[in-house]
Parts: sequence; C-alpha cells; structure tokens
Amino acid sequence: EEKKEVKKEEKKEVKVESSSTTLKQSGTLKLTVVRCVQLAGKDLLSKVDPYVKIRLGSQKFKTKTIKDTQDPQWDQTFELSVTDMLTEVLKIDVYDKDLITRDSNIGAVVVPLNTLRFNEKDTKVLALGTKSKRKKKDKKYGDIQLILHPQDFGIQGDGPLPESAMPLNDQLTSLDNETTTTVDSSTKKKKKKKKSSRHKKKKSARKSKKTIAADAE
Repeated sequence: EEKKEVKKEEKKEVKVESSSTTLKQSGTLKLTVVRCVQLAGKDLLSKVDPYVKIRLGSQKFKTKTIKDTQDPQWDQTFELSVTDMLTEVLKIDVYDKDLITRDSNIGAVVVPLNTLRFNEKDTKVLALGTKSKRKKKDKKYGDIQLILHPQDFGIQGDGPLPESAMPLNDQLTSLDNETTTTVDSSTKKKKKKKKSSRHKKKKSARKSKKTIAADAE
C-alpha cells in the first residue's frame, strides 16, 4: 500500500510540471490612452496643447489635441496589430501643438509588450522622459496612464514566466536612458581614438630617434 501511495504522489508531481506556461506571440492589442498628469510646459506658468503619437512598428496613430491644459484626459482607444510581443515595443510621444512653430516633444516613453497576459487588461502609469539633448537635471516631465488589453495573444497559465518574457526594465523607464547610453558610447569611442593617435605619435617619435642615432654612428 505504501508503494502505491508513493507512485500516486509521483504522478501528481509530473502533472504539475507538465502544466507549463504557454505563450501566443501575435494578435490584436487594444490600447487606451487615458490621460497625462502634470505635463511640463516651456516654463512653470505656461500651459500646453497636448496630443499623443503612438507607434508600433510601421503603425502610427494620434489622439486629438486638448487645448490649454497640463492634465489632459483623452480616453481614446486604438487597435494595433502585434506580430511578435517578445521583440516589439510600443513608442509613446507627447507633443505640444503650436500653430506658428514646429510642434515640440514634451514627453516620451517606451513600453515593452513581453509581459502581457492573454486577454487581461494591464493598466500602466509611466513617468515620461525626454528626447531633448538639453534635458535639465531632476526635471519632471509628467506621467501618462495607458490601458493595454491583448485580445488574442499573451502569456497563458499560472506557472512561472519564460525567460524571454521577463520585464525589460531598461526599456520601461523612459528614453532618457537611451540618450544617456548613446552619449556615453560616443564619448568612449572618441577617447579610444585619441589614445590610439597618441600611441602612433609616440611610436613614430621613437623610430625617428633611432634613425638619428644610427646616422650619427
């Protein structure tokens, strides 16, 4: 009887292990742009005429413009086609409409899709970053609220997430990190070039000294 009980327990463990998490990578995403809070204008007193641009691959959408506010409420929903939720990212840009000059980008954020669960709404409140090279230290650009609702794709099951579907924290924060890393990498390259040129100059100087010494002998 004890042997039979052990066999039953072993079978149960196998069943738990076999019920792994499944993943459907493509489908339709319903994205609702809810609102923004405390958008930053050109100065502390100025208000903005904000609208949002949405990009996913080659797909582009835009919300309506709301005039004279730093706390716009849109509640607009868009349908986007997702080809691969593990590699595609949603790019959100907030602009200030200007009738005279070019519309200025006043906030941006990148949203990965790799943690979305099948047919489950995911409400996100994200801090906006900036694309501007003249970004001010410790300046806040406001927050944006989004609702992501995958219709027929996403992660299914209660098991652990696959490694490929773990959160991409670097992409979720904002575009600030992207601009910082690109600046850092370019400065590193410049430093390497300077070092290599200095090294070449030293080599040529040594050679010339040797040739002068040889001639003197």
